[in-house]
Amino acid sequence: MFVAADTGVPQGGILSPLLSNVILHELDKFVEKRRLEFEKSNIGVNHQKTNPRYVALSDLIDKCRANKARKEMVTAMKLRRNLKSRIPNPQYSRIEYVRYADD
Repeated sequence: MFVAADTGVPQGGILSPLLSNVILHELDKFVEKRRLEFEKSNIGVNHQKTNPRYVALSDLIDKCRANKARKEMVTAMKLRRNLKSRIPNPQYSRIEYVRYADD
């Protein structure tokens, strides 16, 4: 049974990408406005912060080096090797928008 569609854009039609872009332009404008709001809320906020666990291990390494506690220092260095010195800041708002269409 065949039912004629009277709404929408035909798949693979010549005008399909053009009409989709016309409609999605409003979405693009909305998302851009929201992105600018996110940027304004991030003024003065770094996107990364220092990892407190990394700093604590670095301090421990320095103490061990001063006290000549080599065994503890090597253990702390091995633990610190698996950590990142900077981590994402949860106070920093992020927005990523990707619009992709394919026929």
